[in-house]
Amino acid sequence: MHCTCSVAAVKDAVSPRQSRLFQRLFLAGTLICFATTVSAQLANDPWQAAVTDICTEDSYLSKLALAINRRLDETRDAIPKLKNQARRWRLAAATETDGKRRCLLGALKGLAQEMIVDNKAAAANAQLSITAALEQIQLQRGRLEAAHQLSKTKIQVQTGTVHTGDSWSHNPTLKVETTTSETETCDLKRQRSSSPPTAITVKPDQLMTLTLTDLNKLDKVISIASLKAMAQGSCTNDGAGKSEGEALGSCAFHASTGSIKFQHSKPAYSKYKTAVNIFTSNAARNKCDDKLNGPTDDWPATKHLAKAACDALMLKKQHWTLDSAAGETLSQEKVIVEFIRNCDDDFKGVKDPANPTAAKALHDYIKEQYGKTHENFKKTFEDDIDKRKVPTRNGDKTNLVDISDITTEKAAALTLALIMEQQIAREKKAYINHASTSPTDAKTAEDCKEEKDKEKCNNKDWCKLKDGECKVKEEGEAKVEDKKEDKWKGKLENV
Repeated sequence: MHCTCSVAAVKDAVSPRQSRLFQRLFLAGTLICFATTVSAQLANDPWQAAVTDICTEDSYLSKLALAINRRLDETRDAIPKLKNQARRWRLAAATETDGKRRCLLGALKGLAQEMIVDNKAAAANAQLSITAALEQIQLQRGRLEAAHQLSKTKIQVQTGTVHTGDSWSHNPTLKVETTTSETETCDLKRQRSSSPPTAITVKPDQLMTLTLTDLNKLDKVISIASLKAMAQGSCTNDGAGKSEGEALGSCAFHASTGSIKFQHSKPAYSKYKTAVNIFTSNAARNKCDDKLNGPTDDWPATKHLAKAACDALMLKKQHWTLDSAAGETLSQEKVIVEFIRNCDDDFKGVKDPANPTAAKALHDYIKEQYGKTHENFKKTFEDDIDKRKVPTRNGDKTNLVDISDITTEKAAALTLALIMEQQIAREKKAYINHASTSPTDAKTAEDCKEEKDKEKCNNKDWCKLKDGECKVKEEGEAKVEDKKEDKWKGKLENV
């Protein structure tokens, strides 16, 4: 088999993550070609051979539904972990006093949030196809229940004196009725139990053809094999190959002993099943079988199910995590390099942060700070971060807890509020301290300028009459007079 891998479509990638894939395309393309070659040699899912009746078909569809639904497990599972990481990095950045490290933490929070959005989008897009497939499978399993019940149908001649004999036309009439027998084509209830008589497994990545019970063949589910007439004695011409009239005419019937019975036997699965292709081959699993182009209103139920299953099985397993994050991989993330360029003053002059050549210093810095291996990254930016203390409040009491103990968005918001309150208090204190030593406030200068009276000018804080004008005291003068005032206050206190 020859394998040709195309890379043209990747050039049109629009997201940073997609464009990074282009850089590794040669290796990825080689692996894909190899996988395609191996896959093409595989036949249909071997477990389809175990589908031999209504019950095993039901089991196979049940396992197929689970397999299809689990195609999103990795994507779904990645989201809560990323939320936890983003929350912890946000809290760590809020408490970080080193500006450069705060930028590194903020960049990680931004990347985690971007990955959450990507995973949610991938899950939402895939969920449409998965839901459609699950609905079609559930519909078919409902049909199987009906077919299973129908397989118990029994036809019999009514008992009692309800039959008539027509002497004029020589046509006796026997009345029949339908009933339900205990005999069933298979034990559906037991097959659906935790210990089914036939164990079924599914290999969805090898499934090409589905064997399904066909609604248009449900009449074949009823287990009627023959109609047996009980004659008075031995029949002549007892050989096979007689017509209906010949068979009846070769026997003599007695009025009191004659009877007719329907003979029932288990119908063969082959009589009411249909095989429908999902893919043409395992070598072309990126396109449904040509007969599934549509759908159209006149499609049978089996084709609708095959089409929905095909769409779901074609879904690519996509998920984004930071489970292998390290300096090298993080330096290729657009949000990381742009965030640090915007945040860190040392790199504000970088014009093209995503270019590893033009922004070599930035990329080298990111690789070094986040660590050469994932183990380095995990210790510094996960394990150590989890042990960092942050404030929490219970009533009027404030406690310090590990960041890892903050497990909800509400708790994180309240903790951030406490951190913000502490920052505001520090800023306010710093402003007051600055104001007490620096009289150059614009409002103070304006107040001094407007005062024309000498005595009132000198009595104002930070004002002094100089060169015939009321002006703001210089910082040195203010400190000297503050010391004099403090000394005078001390004397008054002694008195």
